[in-house]
Amino acid sequence: MIIALKHHRVIQFLMRLLPLILFLISITIILYFISSERKGANVRELVRGSVMKDVDIIHFKETRKDWTARVREAFFRSDNELVDLKGVRLDYPERELQLRARVGVYDLGSGRIKLKKDIRGTVRDTEFSSASLTYNPDNNMILAKKGIIIKGKRFRVTGDSGKIVDGMMRIQGNVNAVFY
Repeated sequence: MIIALKHHRVIQFLMRLLPLILFLISITIILYFISSERKGANVRELVRGSVMKDVDIIHFKETRKDWTARVREAFFRSDNELVDLKGVRLDYPERELQLRARVGVYDLGSGRIKLKKDIRGTVRDTEFSSASLTYNPDNNMILAKKGIIIKGKRFRVTGDSGKIVDGMMRIQGNVNAVFY
C-alpha cells in the first residue's frame, strides 16, 4: 500500500510537470530552428523574455509536499536557474503558514525563495508583515532581515529581523512588544 501510494504521488508529480516539460521542449525546438536560420544569433537573447502566467509550483522534500505556490507571472532568467515571480502566494501546509508578496525570486536548483515588496503572512491566528523574506529549504528556515511586524488577537511585536526555524519564531534587534 505504501509503495503504491508513493508511486501514485510520483506519477501525480510528473503529470503536473508534463505541461512545463512540453513547453520547454517546444521552446527548445523553436529556438533551434530560429538559430539555424539566423547564423550567429544568440539563443540566450531569445529565451530571456520567456514568461509563464498563472503558474502552480509544488516543492517536494523527499516524498512529502513541502510547500505550494500560486504565481501570477514567472519570468525565466537567461541562466535558467532563477525565476522572477510576480503576484506570489505560498502555502506551507504542515506549518499552517501562508505568505503573499508582490514580487519574488525562485531558485530552481536549491528551492530557495526570496520575497520582496508588501509581504504579508498568516500562521494560525497570527498575522505578520515584512519588507523582505527568504526561505531556505536546506535548513527549513524562513528569515526576515528588513524588519518584521507580528500581530495577534491581543498583541503586537516589532523587530529589526526575525526567523522561523522548526515552527519557532524568533524576533531580534530593537524588539518592541505591546500586549492589550
